[in-house]
Amino acid sequence: MNKKIYILLFSILCFNPLAQALPERTFEEMIKRSEQGDPEAMYQYADFLLHREDEASQKNGAALMLKSAQGGFWLAFSVVGDFFKYGFTVKQDPSKAVEWYKKSAEQNDPAGQNNLGLAYYTGEGISQNKALAAKWYQKSAEQGDANAQRNLALMNLYGDGITKNEKQAFQWMLKSAEQGDEDAQNSVGQMYLEGKGVAANVTLAVQWLKRSEAQGNRYAHQQLWEMCNAGRITAECVD
Repeated sequence: MNKKIYILLFSILCFNPLAQALPERTFEEMIKRSEQGDPEAMYQYADFLLHREDEASQKNGAALMLKSAQGGFWLAFSVVGDFFKYGFTVKQDPSKAVEWYKKSAEQNDPAGQNNLGLAYYTGEGISQNKALAAKWYQKSAEQGDANAQRNLALMNLYGDGITKNEKQAFQWMLKSAEQGDEDAQNSVGQMYLEGKGVAANVTLAVQWLKRSEAQGNRYAHQQLWEMCNAGRITAECVD
């Protein structure tokens, strides 16, 4: 299995707060209900199988996830959309990916809303429409999706398909950064440095850049190194 796809699926299934909020069932009951065709139980069992290391379990998990989605369980919609987007166990088909993202977005799933926004932004599997991209990013961002918050912030920052609004850009970027998104943390640091959407503040810039760097962000590391090299901050700030 492609490592990049596995990491993507792992992040979707493991860190989706809505998935974590599902009612708990014993493992045996979950399997039994899954075998009986319960879409929610199939989703949970698929989650388990997709996180196993052997390829056979992952393929079975993907097949079960598809059945869960076809059975109408909304949390599976966006995941299946990713299967088609990246060609994981199915033939790659961006248009089908968008169909599933739409189903997910219409169920008010923030992951699906963000993914649909991204499809509209890139024009992958659907006609490009940045206004609709911003609309779906906004819906997802308002529900707390860190990726959507960052994506919406970037559109506001550069006036990319929407009216430029640096203040709004900073507000959304900060929300994403506060959730631990390393790219957003780097961007918040840069915005504090440049005074974009917020009053310039080198101290806060360094704090956010260091938080991003601690997660391995090379751009934040480079910015801190340049600041140290220029004498803007002490050399001790960079390991």
